[in-house]
Amino acid sequence: MNKIISIVITVIMIMAGIYLLGTLTFDSEFSSELQGKWAGESTLDEDATVAIELNIGADGNVNGSVGGAKFENGTIRKNRNSIGEKLGINSDYIIVDGMLKGQITEDGETLDIMVNIPFDFAGGVMDGGINLKKPFAYPDPIVPEIELKSQK
Repeated sequence: MNKIISIVITVIMIMAGIYLLGTLTFDSEFSSELQGKWAGESTLDEDATVAIELNIGADGNVNGSVGGAKFENGTIRKNRNSIGEKLGINSDYIIVDGMLKGQITEDGETLDIMVNIPFDFAGGVMDGGINLKKPFAYPDPIVPEIELKSQK
């Protein structure tokens, strides 16, 4: 019985190590292709479609809007390395610690919350979602799916 427990713990440790190795990012630089203005629309539910606009600066600062709410003070960074990409762990990039303030829709609640925006980048399109940032909890989607295109 002790041998089985030991084997299970070893397998769990190996899997955790592989996962962590895939999420380590050794370079915080992001692709210069991401700099500039990005825009698109997202459907929140059957009745609500919102415009989304993000402006990514050369220094990695991100600001913009989600519907009628302002998005401020986000920072873009890589979210995985080449090993993580091959294993399909996490998204290509993530915009972290942005503040979403105001009402996304006219009849929505007034927000003042911290969000993260994980996204993949391929073919000139940012594809991801906007999630409420919670400590030690799985992200709660606010805008589950976004697809933004460059407005350069």
